[in-house]
Amino acid sequence: MNPNLISYSQRYAKLFTITILMIILSTFSAISTSAIAIGEWKLNENTGRIAHDRINDNDGMLIGSTSWGSGNNADRGSYLNFDGTNSYVKINNSNNYNDLTQATWNIWVKQVSYKANAGLISKYNTNNNQRSFIIRTALTDGITVVLSPDGQNLTTYSSTSNNHCGIRKNDEWTMITIVYTGNKIEYYRNGIKCDEDITSIRKIADTNSPLIIGTGNNVYFKGATDEIVFYNTALDRDEVYRLYNKNATTAPSIKIDGRTGNIKTEPKKLTEFDTATWNMWLKQDDYVDRAGVIGKYESTAGKRSFLIRSVLNDGISVILSKDGTTSSTHTTLSSKHCGLRNNEWTMITIVYTGNKIEYYRNGIKCDEDTTAVNKIYDSQTPINFGGANKISFNGKIDDYKIYEEPLTSSQIKILYDESEHGKNLGQSITTLLYHQIEDNANAADKVKPIEFEKQMQYLNSTGFTTIKVEDYNKWKKNEIEIPKKSILITFDDGWRSVYEKAYPIMKKYGLIGTQFVIGDYANEESGVPSYSDWNELKTMQDNGWNMEAHGMQHTKMLSLSESEFREQLTGIKTEVRDNLGTTPKSFVFPFHNANSEYTRICGEYYDLCWTRGRDATSPEYVYKSSDGHAYAGLNRITIANNTSLELFKDILGRQTDIVGEWEMNEGTGTTTEDTSTKHNDGTLNSGASWT
Repeated sequence: MNPNLISYSQRYAKLFTITILMIILSTFSAISTSAIAIGEWKLNENTGRIAHDRINDNDGMLIGSTSWGSGNNADRGSYLNFDGTNSYVKINNSNNYNDLTQATWNIWVKQVSYKANAGLISKYNTNNNQRSFIIRTALTDGITVVLSPDGQNLTTYSSTSNNHCGIRKNDEWTMITIVYTGNKIEYYRNGIKCDEDITSIRKIADTNSPLIIGTGNNVYFKGATDEIVFYNTALDRDEVYRLYNKNATTAPSIKIDGRTGNIKTEPKKLTEFDTATWNMWLKQDDYVDRAGVIGKYESTAGKRSFLIRSVLNDGISVILSKDGTTSSTHTTLSSKHCGLRNNEWTMITIVYTGNKIEYYRNGIKCDEDTTAVNKIYDSQTPINFGGANKISFNGKIDDYKIYEEPLTSSQIKILYDESEHGKNLGQSITTLLYHQIEDNANAADKVKPIEFEKQMQYLNSTGFTTIKVEDYNKWKKNEIEIPKKSILITFDDGWRSVYEKAYPIMKKYGLIGTQFVIGDYANEESGVPSYSDWNELKTMQDNGWNMEAHGMQHTKMLSLSESEFREQLTGIKTEVRDNLGTTPKSFVFPFHNANSEYTRICGEYYDLCWTRGRDATSPEYVYKSSDGHAYAGLNRITIANNTSLELFKDILGRQTDIVGEWEMNEGTGTTTEDTSTKHNDGTLNSGASWT
């Protein structure tokens, strides 16, 4: 046989094999994200001194005491252990990791013990001109990113400590993701964005330094790593989340084509707005000048109400009419960058107070204008999404809301934190904290019964469902579902006035609560007769209430030794179990006197450790994803004797003042439902389609 024929056929067989492998590889990569990695070390070998790169054959050498491990966690399989002294993985062929105008680093880590500035992944040599980047641990449970634009000068960025973007607990697998967009650094923990920084570095320095896993600048990580993936693109939120949850799907949204696309409602009247809030999610494909993202507005006289549109490349313009014919235009300053950027989900919120317009981008106020329009005319014009005033937006739209009141900044932040396009924390729960309900409200922790009843009546009239802390814990564990408008009402210390006054009022309105009990008070060893005994607490429990732990004595836990603190944790658990027949799963620190270490210890005994109370003027909320074992992970809102009914309503505003809500979750058909009480459904017109 002709040897040239053999060579020829061999070449084509090899080409065919490579092609098939590339197709398989591309298909496999697309399972989790549409982006293609430039390096992926799955660490499945479990033997030898090589960590294989599945993408470009840039295999890593195990250096020092680096060793293979495998454990009971089936999701992890094998992984690498680093001793924190001299172990790391070195990948010499590093030129593939240059030319970075964007990047994403994703790594699974399990820390044995915290070490400040321990490098997780780096391309960095201390020699001048050989510094590219370091991603490292910081601030106990934070992350720091070090970038160089020229190989020599460095800029350091760190997640904010109260955002807990790093490794919160030892011996727990955590997925850390850093996205560099070319002008921003985004921090993700377990698939959820937790912080971001602005950077002026437009390109990371090209260097000959090797890529290193397990150290950076000679500070070694102590723990395990697994599944390291490196991209030369900036993954979006959905892609990062799918790395964490490979079975996750993104909810539908609506694509507006930039030409004729829009969604229209019936021309129903809402109200003549003297205040309002509009909230919407937008992902712009290409900028269209003056695209109407939402409006109840036509150019014809008598048909003008409001119009919100994109302008000046990344600005927002608001047009208001007080009579349907004349109009007033307000626009953000170009330097404020309040608008949209291509290929990035952005939450735009406009608040109209009657004399002022406030502009928010991704939950953060970025500009404001005064306005002479003291009431917005309500024309018979339909509400139009994506193509108001006949200029269509080019991109995706999702989750539109209209409120008849001006939302507070804390309420707007919650909308961002809840959304899958934002922090993706999921449904938030308002958790109220009371102490005493007394006629003589001469202290901050005493609320008059008449004021308390007004608050409970408001919750009942606006459709809230009270759940117990026990229910919240079960919901977090996916053991039960809870209503959309759920609320937690908690009482600390076990005051008798709760039994005598709060309990009857709440029973009148079909509401239940949770008491956090002090052992000595319930045992009548101190505080008699101001506190309920076990019989009274049992009566409340038998009528739907939940009793949880607050310590044996009402003392500052940080003043106790560790052994004394542990006695407080175990003692009150035993007392509740012995006297009420239930085992508490939650503990509230008296005076909220706690720190990270004592919260961790608390987590050894309880599912939920409550460490912080917030003033009603700056409320914070809990989520399904809230970490019950992290200091400041669980927040309650303190209701005091000076909490007005208006302030109480403000705390709940995003759930009570809504007059239009289009979640756009249908995914099919030509209608998107308005789930508010107005039932003003929208119709997808030509150029609008589900995606």
